[in-house]
Amino acid sequence: MDKNTEIILKSVVGYIINNFEKSTKIIDLGCGRAYIVQELIRKGFQYVYGLDVKDQREFTQFQFLDNIDLCTPYWSEKVINNFDKFDLAIATEVIEHLTNPYIFFK
Repeated sequence: MDKNTEIILKSVVGYIINNFEKSTKIIDLGCGRAYIVQELIRKGFQYVYGLDVKDQREFTQFQFLDNIDLCTPYWSEKVINNFDKFDLAIATEVIEHLTNPYIFFK
């Protein structure tokens, strides 16, 4: 991981630790190798989930949301319909891959 990415990820984790309870339900959309998810779990957060394309999953040691892949149509509906409401959604590794970021944040 390059130095700038490391600084950003540490900042995100620090912000979450300082502003949210450890019982906060968090989903990291487009988590890649799940650095943020793993760090939050290490810091004692109980409900942290990662979601990314299936190709990235081999690199992590935590449980991904089952049967959901960001490359499949209607993936967001599957998340909403199959899991309780999340208190916080983060997507630090996503926006640069989107053709129309407005739709993602809508």
